[in-house]
Amino acid sequence: MTTLRRPAVSTRWSTRLSRWRAVACQDEGNGPISTAIVFPVMLGLVFVGVQLAMDYWVHAVAISAAREGAHAGAAYGKTPDDGVAAAWGKLHQLAGNGATHLAVDPQGSTDTQVQINISGNAASLWPFGPGPKFHVTITVPVERYVAGGAP
Repeated sequence: MTTLRRPAVSTRWSTRLSRWRAVACQDEGNGPISTAIVFPVMLGLVFVGVQLAMDYWVHAVAISAAREGAHAGAAYGKTPDDGVAAAWGKLHQLAGNGATHLAVDPQGSTDTQVQINISGNAASLWPFGPGPKFHVTITVPVERYVAGGAP
C-alpha cells in the first residue's frame, strides 16, 4: 500500500507564488493604459476634495463673522448697523479672496434681538462659474440695562 504525501507547505506556496509571478510578468503594456484611465479620476477626486475643504472653511469663516457681528450689534448702546460693520471687518480679515458675492445685512433684527445674515459663494477651483452658495444667520438678544436687577 502506497501513501500519498502532500508536498511541504513551503513547496505549495512557492509553486503558487511562481504562478502568480508568471501571470504578473505578462503585463504586455497595460501600465500606460491603466494609468491613462486612473489618473484623471484621481485628479478629479483631489480637486473635489480641495473644493469641499474650501467650502467648509468659508462657511466656518462666515459663521465666525456673523457671530462676531451679532454680538457687536447686540452690545449695550450699539445698533444692528454696528454689527454689520463688525461682520464685514471680520469677513475681510479672515476670508480674503476665499469668498465672492458677499452680502451682510441685519434683516430680521428687532428691539430685543440682533440678527446678522451673511450669504455669498465660496471661491471656485473650476472655471465654470461661482462656487457653491452659503447662507449663515446668527441671532443674539440685545443687552439692556435693567434697574434694580429686575428681569
